[in-house]
Amino acid sequence: MANLIQLPMAQNLPSFSFTSTLSGVAYTFNANYNTRADRWMLDILDVTLTPILMGIPLLIDRDLLAQYPTLPLPPGGLFVVDESGKQAQPGMGSFLINHNLLYLEP
Repeated sequence: MANLIQLPMAQNLPSFSFTSTLSGVAYTFNANYNTRADRWMLDILDVTLTPILMGIPLLIDRDLLAQYPTLPLPPGGLFVVDESGKQAQPGMGSFLINHNLLYLEP
């Protein structure tokens, strides 16, 4: 059975980092709010802080990792979910209120 893990996003900060272990491997995540694009962007780094994937837009209704099968990313799916049911993209203050970043282990 697959596990669903909620990643620790912050609410109103324009930039923050956290480390999570996904499918047995530790990753560092940098989340930055791009005011020009009005979007959250995510960077994924390994434990030595070497970039794996930079600047992923955090958008709903898609597996954020699926289009990068050759990169050393977590093997599961990474999804932004709008818990309000409005199908809105996440804004500056919407994580932990209306949106969550979830990892689905394979």
